[in-house]
Amino acid sequence: MQIIDRTQPLYEKWIIDFTKFAFTNLEEGKLIQCPCKKCNNNLFQSKRIIYEHLITIGIKRYYVIWDLHKEVAKEYYEDDDNKNYSDGIQSMLHDIESAINVEDTKESQETRYTTSSKYNTKNEKTFKFYKLLEDVEQELYPGCRNFSKLSFIVQLLNIKCPFGLSVKAIDVILTLLTKAFPQGNKVPESYFEAWKIIRELGHDYTKIYVWMNDCILYQGDYLKSTSCPTCKLPQYKDPHKKLPHKVMCYFPLAPRLQQMYVTSNTAKEMRWHKDRPFNEDGKMRHPADSIAWKNFDSQYPYFAADSRNVRLI
Repeated sequence: MQIIDRTQPLYEKWIIDFTKFAFTNLEEGKLIQCPCKKCNNNLFQSKRIIYEHLITIGIKRYYVIWDLHKEVAKEYYEDDDNKNYSDGIQSMLHDIESAINVEDTKESQETRYTTSSKYNTKNEKTFKFYKLLEDVEQELYPGCRNFSKLSFIVQLLNIKCPFGLSVKAIDVILTLLTKAFPQGNKVPESYFEAWKIIRELGHDYTKIYVWMNDCILYQGDYLKSTSCPTCKLPQYKDPHKKLPHKVMCYFPLAPRLQQMYVTSNTAKEMRWHKDRPFNEDGKMRHPADSIAWKNFDSQYPYFAADSRNVRLI
């Protein structure tokens, strides 16, 4: 169990329970890995410091299996045995469909009589979305009621991340499941094939080539460069195959912020700082209670008036 919202009254009780569980049967003064966002389970701290970090900084997101603090991993899924995994995904796709329909309606006059690239892009976006709808309605195998093709892929990749499974391991697991499940199953053949489906949900990234000494990114003014202007060495370690020395994965911020407003649940949470109940006791439970936040609002009232505007702290 993990409670992320530090404004909840149960949060402090959860921290006390966590530290008590993690330090059970340990010697007095023993240091263990701190799961706060700053230490990220990389630094060892005392019980008091861990308590303070979890109160002031918060716990590392997605650290739901306390495997580094003696929790048995099977507890993570034991409450999900009878859950229909398609329900949440269908709800999310319904919200995305509404967003696409609104966007199409706004630009219908512009795109109705044109064959511009923008129109073609929107058609492609709509096509990909309905392909996702098809996947979420498709049984994983004939007679399967717990998983659709899309929900299976989502759950599989959700297991990959917290357990640190490699791409090769996922490929082997998918090959085994393809043979184990009845004929006609829709299990993807590889991790790459599964990722291509998930990518259509809008969580793609951009690959940018980097010089081995981190001198430059081959982007912008250096996009067409074939060598480093500082070191004068070639961009590729294998010019024939065009294999770069380093690759940086860039996750564009704007699409991810937009994605947070596509689904109704996260959109509500994104506006919570403005729509929440009035803070009567004056205690700081959220950055919106701080003097810096209020000072920013007074300087930029137009920005502060719309609760959907995002502050990057």
